Amino acid sequence: MPTARASIVAVLAFVAGCAGYARPVEPRPRPPRPSGPAPSFTLTAFDVGTGLAVFVRGEDFTLLYDGGSNDDRKLGPDNRLLAYLRPALGPPDAAECADEDAPRSNESSRTLDHLFLSHPHRDHLQLLPDVLRCHHVANVWESGLEGDTAGYRTFRDAITSERGVVHHVGGRDFTSGHSFRLGRSASAVVLSVRPDAKEPNDASIVLRLDLGGTRVLLMGDATGGERRVPEAPPDRGSTEQSLLSLGRKALAADVLVVGHHGSKTSTRAALLDAVRPKVAVVSSGPMPYAGVVLPDRDIIDLLVSRGIKVHRTDESDDKCRDAESKVGRDHDGSPGGCSAVTVEVERGTLMRVTHEPASD
Repeated sequence: MPTARASIVAVLAFVAGCAGYARPVEPRPRPPRPSGPAPSFTLTAFDVGTGLAVFVRGEDFTLLYDGGSNDDRKLGPDNRLLAYLRPALGPPDAAECADEDAPRSNESSRTLDHLFLSHPHRDHLQLLPDVLRCHHVANVWESGLEGDTAGYRTFRDAITSERGVVHHVGGRDFTSGHSFRLGRSASAVVLSVRPDAKEPNDASIVLRLDLGGTRVLLMGDATGGERRVPEAPPDRGSTEQSLLSLGRKALAADVLVVGHHGSKTSTRAALLDAVRPKVAVVSSGPMPYAGVVLPDRDIIDLLVSRGIKVHRTDESDDKCRDAESKVGRDHDGSPGGCSAVTVEVERGTLMRVTHEPASD
């Protein structure tokens, strides 16, 4: 029978061992609210021209997935992403971020709980440093693939300059399969993150959101390989091939934010048939990618052929540049600010999709 002294030594050794154990960085969610009626959620694909910015809001959390553009890239007070975020987050914290033309308000800025950068391309990150400078952000998530552009370096500098931000890096702090709570009735699962991907698009954080009884799949620019007809199987080693190995149960979603702006590099028929969405959201604009203006007609036709309702942010591009009423600056020569797509989830399951005209 061990002596009292031996028992004490054993306990102290156990405690010391636990203290040395490196626990993974966990996000700091807001405290859950008491149970009650099923909550409501909104998902909005902002119209940022040729790029992607998706904002998700629940009763007890906020999440921004990407925020960039190739052609609507004004920064500071003219940053259109800040104008879109204002109704949800309130006025910016920093005076240099304030829009002098915006109505005066005594309300305080609210925290953005989660900011995701799917991968380090300009059309996904260009507008994000201002978000970090102008609002408090609790958690920043990125793929772990470091970009080699000035825009990406500015993004990283903005993270380190802000106090209290928890920075989650793919491959270091989380991997594919990582899940966490967003709020009382919402959670997130990282289905894919590949910091060692040969192509930056395939490093994209593929994120599934479970919003009550509704699922959303955010693909970033994850691909099925080279540009091919949608009926072709995903290329070997592609992100879409890897996702298919997870099975339909993991991939099934009601809302699909279509990968790579609707390019034929993504959304192969096999993946679409596994996801089986009711609604597809395509964020795109007029600026060509390698000579191709997205979305590709083949992808839109595939979605329609499956009975999926397609909603696009580029429907007003021709009129939008000189529109007199936009989110953000009016008639500013940029294509964004006119055709945001919002999916409303009520009572946990009921979905309604609206196209929001420009208005501040």
